[in-house]
Amino acid sequence: MSAVMARRALFVVAFALTAHTASAREIIQLVSDAEYAQEKQFAAKMPRTRQLLPQVTVVPGAPLIDLKKPQIQDTLKAPFPIQLVFKPTDDAEVVPDSFKVLYGFLKLDITDRVVQNAKVTKEGLFVDQANIPAGTHKLLLQIRDSKNRKAEVVVSFNVE
Repeated sequence: MSAVMARRALFVVAFALTAHTASAREIIQLVSDAEYAQEKQFAAKMPRTRQLLPQVTVVPGAPLIDLKKPQIQDTLKAPFPIQLVFKPTDDAEVVPDSFKVLYGFLKLDITDRVVQNAKVTKEGLFVDQANIPAGTHKLLLQIRDSKNRKAEVVVSFNVE
């Protein structure tokens, strides 16, 4: 192989590695400023009693959704990582294709935005950097198991 071809091959390999790293670190925009404004406007019109967290029905035997990151007790700074761990029951498996993320009271389906840059597996999901406008937010996370039992978790958090 000539020196020119060797340099070209090295350049192609270096470019491919850089492109792979960049896509793994891409920031996922969960909700746009316009969508957040629409959600905020809708929530303001709701009676105060309806602004409480939605009731989540626990289905016996359904998988569990464990939020490992971020720590939502504190105000978050965007972008931030998201790590979910799915825990199936002994008699069923988690079905990754059933994963859904719904935003706010409007239940805007943002699943495609999340899974476009993060792989959902039977074990869970990891997003390196998620971006969202400053404010108060609610995400409804859903997953089903092989017996069609659905787990739901509502995650509420503040972003500065």
